[in-house]
Amino acid sequence: MDQRPSQCIHTNMKTLTLSRYICEMTLQEYNYVQEKASKLAAASLLLALYMKKLEYWVPFLEYYSGYSISELHPLIRQLNKLLTFSSYDSLKAVYYKYSHPVFFEVTKIPTLDVLKLEEILNY
Repeated sequence: MDQRPSQCIHTNMKTLTLSRYICEMTLQEYNYVQEKASKLAAASLLLALYMKKLEYWVPFLEYYSGYSISELHPLIRQLNKLLTFSSYDSLKAVYYKYSHPVFFEVTKIPTLDVLKLEEILNY
């Protein structure tokens, strides 16, 4: 994962860990193979910012990642859907890894309701 955008906006470790969790959840999902790693990282970080209610960092992420926020919207929707509806049977190792206190128990952070996400994206 490209850490430059997260370092430039001084993201805290819990938010960065949530972003990494989102990214790792895509590892066994064929739908994400065609995505550039940098785009997936930017979308994961952006979703983590939205989940943590840190929207004020969004313009900085856009600047430092090189991706427009609107360009990331479809991927953010996909990632949120993955987190909300995924079967943890196939990704138990990733889920359990990030449910540990060492990883700030980020699996306990609630995903965004689809309507709330749309409200954020259409703002």
